[in-house]
Amino acid sequence: MFKLIRKQTRPNTNVEFWQGANDPAMTDEFRNYFYETYVLTGKFISATPAVSADGLELTNTLIWNSQADFDECKNDPVCVEGLYAKASLSAANGVITIDVSSETF
Repeated sequence: MFKLIRKQTRPNTNVEFWQGANDPAMTDEFRNYFYETYVLTGKFISATPAVSADGLELTNTLIWNSQADFDECKNDPVCVEGLYAKASLSAANGVITIDVSSETF
């Protein structure tokens, strides 16, 4: 399995965090594609969010079946459009996203 810990920091609580596939801005078409391609196939296992006490940091622990499965998603044109384009929009609103750590376990 492959674990990625990703942290988002926003300038204030009036700025929305990027929530990936759970984001209301995501289309049903994208949600269905991700579910069928990555969840049902066992490639994507889980996402566990945790918000800091001050509400300015969101840490997501993402579990994938393997790093290859994560890399597949990262390079999938549908995911690039559906997930990473939204992340870019969040960055334009002052949300800083960093990968804190990753490991195969």
